[in-house]
Amino acid sequence: MTQQPKISFVVTSRNDDHGGGFLRRMQIFVDGLLAQCERHKLKAELIVVEWNPPTDRPPLFEALKWPEKNEFCTVRFIEIPPEIHNRFKYAHKLPLYQMIAKNVGIRRARGEFVLATCADLLFSDELFEFLSSGDLRENYLYRIDRSDVPEDLPLEVTLDEQLNYCSENIIRVNSREGTYHLLTGRYYASYGNLDIALTNLHFNACGDFTLMSKNDWHKLRGYPEFDMYSPHLDSLMLLMAYHAGTRQEILRNPMRLYHIEHHGAWIAEKASKLEKEKKSEDIPVLSLSQFQEWASEMNRNRRPIIFNDSEWGFASERLKETIVISASWETKTKSEYPVNKTTRHVVKEFSPATEKSILIIGEHLPLYDINPEDNNFYQMIKVLAKHHRVIFLARRGVEKGKYIEKLRKQGVIVFYDVKGLKKQASRDLKSISRYASSVVVETVFTHHKFDVVLLESPEIAGFYLNTIRELSPQSVIMISAFTVDNSNEVSNPGKVYAYEQADMALSDKKKAEFLLSMLPDLKNIRVLPKSPSDNFFEKGLLKALNNLPEPIDKNLEMFRLYPDSIPVESLNKTEVTVVFVVKDIPEIAKFSMGTLFNNTGQNHENLNIILYMKMNKNLQLLFVVLLNTARADMLQLWIRP
Repeated sequence: MTQQPKISFVVTSRNDDHGGGFLRRMQIFVDGLLAQCERHKLKAELIVVEWNPPTDRPPLFEALKWPEKNEFCTVRFIEIPPEIHNRFKYAHKLPLYQMIAKNVGIRRARGEFVLATCADLLFSDELFEFLSSGDLRENYLYRIDRSDVPEDLPLEVTLDEQLNYCSENIIRVNSREGTYHLLTGRYYASYGNLDIALTNLHFNACGDFTLMSKNDWHKLRGYPEFDMYSPHLDSLMLLMAYHAGTRQEILRNPMRLYHIEHHGAWIAEKASKLEKEKKSEDIPVLSLSQFQEWASEMNRNRRPIIFNDSEWGFASERLKETIVISASWETKTKSEYPVNKTTRHVVKEFSPATEKSILIIGEHLPLYDINPEDNNFYQMIKVLAKHHRVIFLARRGVEKGKYIEKLRKQGVIVFYDVKGLKKQASRDLKSISRYASSVVVETVFTHHKFDVVLLESPEIAGFYLNTIRELSPQSVIMISAFTVDNSNEVSNPGKVYAYEQADMALSDKKKAEFLLSMLPDLKNIRVLPKSPSDNFFEKGLLKALNNLPEPIDKNLEMFRLYPDSIPVESLNKTEVTVVFVVKDIPEIAKFSMGTLFNNTGQNHENLNIILYMKMNKNLQLLFVVLLNTARADMLQLWIRP
């Protein structure tokens, strides 16, 4: 009885010496894959889709060397003849349509899982151990960093010698966070668009390794089959999978995927140049603006866009197929080849029932190696990211990219608040913004729903609390109170108000006692150990997240004005009039005006404030001093009882 392979490896190419020395690179790939299948007893098939083979050269299966037999891997060649290739508009300029070719292989794959990959790669032993472990699951998308190695990787040596050479000669690492060139020290960021970045998908070099079940590939109908150059089409397919409910799992070190360097390779430092070359040759490329537009549409509709019809992968075409090697398992029973079980080396997993979406807002990225309090905050973020989906929004930027990289390696998505960044006096905002995208806070809440919003301090709450209440009423608002240390800080009206309006305050025992001594009516303080490195801290924090209170009703008796309450269109006017109507508690108006002065646009010539309130002369004087200090050059104040 014929058995089903566990994994189908799908690649495409043609014998045209792509990038120079292609046959040599593909021979390394074929030899390595076949050897790894036997070494790890993985029942597999290699499908090579030979697209538009040159008529003046032998087909690839004749040009390459093959072992007499292989116990575990069948090798199939499927040919796309020139007459099919010539149906495409740009056939005379594009000799190979990479993603459509891969669809041909995916459509005809017999494996339970299908890995769309490339024919110039080597897989580490640890990676193959995982592939053969039996731990692959449906509804999961598996990705891995790609490590680029020199083109002079030896051919006539053992597989172990090749792998040792690769591990010692890595040029660059293409990770989810971006590309790191190890020889020059340069860093190249990945996609920064909000709808793309919020997915936290590993887009970088995804055309080299995208592994899903065959059923998941078929639900999406493969890669979009567009008559254009291939860049970004692989990333578009990842977005489709994400919005179809497929979960990403990133395979981590010591698992590695090695890519053999060659001329014309799509690498970070040359990507824009290659795109310009194709455009100059009048070859269409999926633009980033179109990519972002589709990403936004899928995010709004909460479902994927399926671009192909039922004929994807040339389903009805009768294509020539050549079987070069037929594995022994093709005619043997399943029990004759036991599967080796190995330890999994994967990034965090979530249970859908417990995973929460958490937005953390801080003044700046945690400077973990400079400030002990920042290090504690970083450790808290690290604990949360280990179990939940975490997004960090920084009000101000820092010029060193390592602080963002540290968070991203924990799976945290990082953005800057565009309003806060514009107010920042820095000589090098360009170097700050190249590590993470700047976003409008309101846009973050319209594009994503958060279970929890954790504010670093009551000061930060002053800038964002009302926006959160208005745009994300379902979110539980938490304030970190680990840094409270004096009565003046707590008795500040604005901070009192922030604590009172938050749903929960996190603190250690000592700070909690201090807070309650100053604010006896304060409710919902969760006491945690002071040190985030303490195991009890992690348990306490996760317990707090699993027992969240109901969010406070935002419909309060008194009227409060925050900067975000000002209509956007008024920011383009030279004069703004704001009316405060305050009942009973004038300190609330003081707090609201303080945030107003810190956030309104700089282009206003006049800011008129009218206060309708009862207040004694001392309070009036206090407000006058506050207002004049904030905007003495443009402010007019009326106080009416």
